Amino acid sequence: MEMHQHERDFREILNQINDICELDKLKSFRAIILSKGGFLSSLSNKANTLEKEYKIKLFKKINEFRSAINDALKNRAIILNNIEIDQAMLADVVDLTMPTRETIVGSIHPLSSVILEIKCIMESLGFNIVDGPELDTKHNVFTALNTPEFHPAYQMQDTFHIADNDDYVLRPHTSSVQIRHMQQKNRKPPFWMSSIGKVYRNDNDATHSPMFHQLEALCIDKNINVSNLKFYFTNFLKSILGDNIKLRWRNSFFPFTALSMEIDLFDKQNNRWLEIAGCGMVHPNVLKAVNIDHEEYQGFAWGVGIERLTMIKYKFDDIKCLFNNDIRWLRSFHRNIANTC
Repeated sequence: MEMHQHERDFREILNQINDICELDKLKSFRAIILSKGGFLSSLSNKANTLEKEYKIKLFKKINEFRSAINDALKNRAIILNNIEIDQAMLADVVDLTMPTRETIVGSIHPLSSVILEIKCIMESLGFNIVDGPELDTKHNVFTALNTPEFHPAYQMQDTFHIADNDDYVLRPHTSSVQIRHMQQKNRKPPFWMSSIGKVYRNDNDATHSPMFHQLEALCIDKNINVSNLKFYFTNFLKSILGDNIKLRWRNSFFPFTALSMEIDLFDKQNNRWLEIAGCGMVHPNVLKAVNIDHEEYQGFAWGVGIERLTMIKYKFDDIKCLFNNDIRWLRSFHRNIANTC
């Protein structure tokens, strides 16, 4: 008898659901039925007092009730929502004399556009694209890259350290990705790889940002020399900026390269040289840190700021334009690019 009563109560609930004509009332009814004091909860409490055989049967029936009630609530909500939409459309009056609204078409951000272009170029030059974490160990960021603890880059004024964990820093360059890639088990030279990602340095002015994107390229192979470095970087830069460029290679110092250079690009518009990248031949100590025989293998690497490339490519002077999310500037930027195409 009691099971029949439960069935009658259940069917009554379904009828009540189908009689509801407003979404708000349906939500309130749902909250009551599925609450701790509701129909299903009361049955569950009763089932817990029964013997095992009857308890199993009642709980099975409760699960069937719950599934059917949820389906009924969902279906009724769809019906009521469609009714509201139909009523709103019937009540809407269209003034055919009003002018049309401007259609705003979205477009890719200039920085994202350059990053996609760079990935295509690097793959066409034979470099694999690899990725790594922005928060990395000091070993990968400094020690394995032949940077001793007394080097200025370790200091807080240059690198962002983590307050609760002295072993980790926000990477100041993507070179740590190279270390992670080369020290993995079962990986052996040759390596032709590049990484693109965010890096962090305590620097902030019109041409620098505390966070920016960097492209890193690395080649580890046999019989690699400076001519290979110059060939690949020059072809990469011409693919981005065009064939009519003028470069200057200057001696410099980086802990992770032996024969280090900085590369300048001549800015014809302002008649000046602009620093564009750092590069060099991979230091033997870096190869030793990842168990590569530096007598058999040599390599080159370069790093370039993607924001700097974007500024040169599209001829604007303030790096903040790329991060301010000023919709007016972005629209004018795309209009200017479209006019030059």
